[in-house]
Amino acid sequence: MGTTLAAIGALLLGTTALPAQAAQPGTRASSVPTNNWDYVDINTSYFDDVLARDTAGDLWVYPGDGKGGWKKPRFKMGEGWNVMTAIIGAGKFQSEFNDDILARDTNGDMWLYPGGYGYLKPRTKVGFGWNAMTAIMGPGDFDGDYCADVIARDAEGRLWLYPGDHAGGWKPRSQIGVGWNVMTALIGRGDFNEDGKRDVMARETSGALWLYPGDGKGGWLPRMQVGEGWNAMTAIIATGRFDGNYPGYSQIIARDANGDLWLYPGVGSRHLEPRKKIGEGWNVMTALI
Repeated sequence: MGTTLAAIGALLLGTTALPAQAAQPGTRASSVPTNNWDYVDINTSYFDDVLARDTAGDLWVYPGDGKGGWKKPRFKMGEGWNVMTAIIGAGKFQSEFNDDILARDTNGDMWLYPGGYGYLKPRTKVGFGWNAMTAIMGPGDFDGDYCADVIARDAEGRLWLYPGDHAGGWKPRSQIGVGWNVMTALIGRGDFNEDGKRDVMARETSGALWLYPGDGKGGWLPRMQVGEGWNAMTAIIATGRFDGNYPGYSQIIARDANGDLWLYPGVGSRHLEPRKKIGEGWNVMTALI
């Protein structure tokens, strides 16, 4: 198999409000991190990695080589992940130097899996009632407080910001949008337009891809269309600088109906570049992170 990716945590749109019994505010962090990067680096190699869950429920890490390709071999991060209905690359949600994972189980409980150096530490429960949400994603530091956040869409199409406190808990949520049910995918984590603020991309039912630039304060700047025909993709996730180029913008990885995996280096930026095929056979994956 080539390389595979599974889409989870890439859907979003709306305003803010917490599910009736969703993640309760935790304790505020005593210190502010200064290294809140916008990529998932599980093996701490300083290159972007991709996580993928297969049909057996195994969670795999595909280490990136920093050049738009893969290091060999992949390695298994865990088993039994089929009990999770959402898996989100949460950035440095609690850890100072390692990237964490958030996951929602079938009961609606939210679990934090702190990152280690190529492994996950024991999980802790950080919320409940998250089954009220139809999409959950980790945009990074969306409100500019140097803590990784979560954005979620409820059944009515409202979009909510759940600010993290960098201590494994939450600050009070706020509504940041309405009408997001027209979106079939939410993609986030990083800065797509090179203004230094975290953004969100969303695919609507027509297949149009929209960039929603963040204002760095938990709100939005005017949206812009950056693509069309994205209904051909069965999974879309955001990465950091997967190909090693550092002009200041995040990139997109997408899987098509054939199971081929594509890197889009410049969607939403001023440096639009041709896409590059980086894998095949990824249809065996049920989630990409």
